Amino acid sequence: NEEAVSTLQHYGEMEGDSSFLAAPYLSTFPPGTVVLHQVRHPVAVIRSHMGIHFFSDPYEPSEFLAFNHPDILTFIARHAPAVFRDENEVATCMRYWVAWNSMIQQVEAGSEIAYLRYRIEDMDESLLRRILDLIRVNYSDEDLQNVLQDVPRSVNRRPRNESISWATLPDGDAKRAVEELGSS
Repeated sequence: NEEAVSTLQHYGEMEGDSSFLAAPYLSTFPPGTVVLHQVRHPVAVIRSHMGIHFFSDPYEPSEFLAFNHPDILTFIARHAPAVFRDENEVATCMRYWVAWNSMIQQVEAGSEIAYLRYRIEDMDESLLRRILDLIRVNYSDEDLQNVLQDVPRSVNRRPRNESISWATLPDGDAKRAVEELGSS
């Protein structure tokens, strides 16, 4: 797709991408593609987006946002226009979490793509083994243990709006959608 910018990385004979921007194109991936859908608790994502002002209007440049962040917002609006239905930034964050995760989950139904959704909070030895087996990576038990011990849980840590909680999210259809998708 002309719109997509390839960020494929090569790992021996394998290639992969780690980008939320791939979500709209998952249905075009060839059979046998592995999609690892890593999610976080929705409130954690909303806290993060509010903390870095991801959907701030007007746009507020930040060291925590990509240099082309306005282009990313345009991309999101093109593929999930309902995200920007509300002027409330928290509701926008909620709608985004639902729209984007729903778009990714759709690849599981009726495709020949190997799909695994998992919460990053649930990462443990068993889950890591399942992921490595799915992508056909050889590993030793020692390698597995070293990775789990060596990678800090605070990688990619950014400011969060800690005042956001389930109780402070505005009631309505966006909150119901977050609750429904978050429990699946």
